[in-house]
Amino acid sequence: MKSNRQPVMIDADLYKRLQQYSAPTDAPVARVVSRALTEWLDKVGAARLEAQPPPLDPANILTVEELAARLKVPPTWVYEHLRARAGKPIPAFRCGRYLRFDWLEVAAWLRERRA
Repeated sequence: MKSNRQPVMIDADLYKRLQQYSAPTDAPVARVVSRALTEWLDKVGAARLEAQPPPLDPANILTVEELAARLKVPPTWVYEHLRARAGKPIPAFRCGRYLRFDWLEVAAWLRERRA
């Protein structure tokens, strides 16, 4: 069965300590360490997968004008709600000098404001 684990970076000290237990004379200890390390890697890998946001769908990326049209407000309203003084600004990101919005994040922002 193929594993879905992603590589995890460990520091050199931990690597050296793990190598100590891989000697043939310490085979039972090596199995315990290997099992514990495998369980830990499974937890870390699962946590990393859960923590990752969903990939951006190009269809959900909007310009200021497109977002304003979807929200049925003028573009100036969008710019005003981008400012920090707006409390919690609209989630946006930059592509060079251009502002872009992920519709899913904006929808979550709207639900949060409504609550």
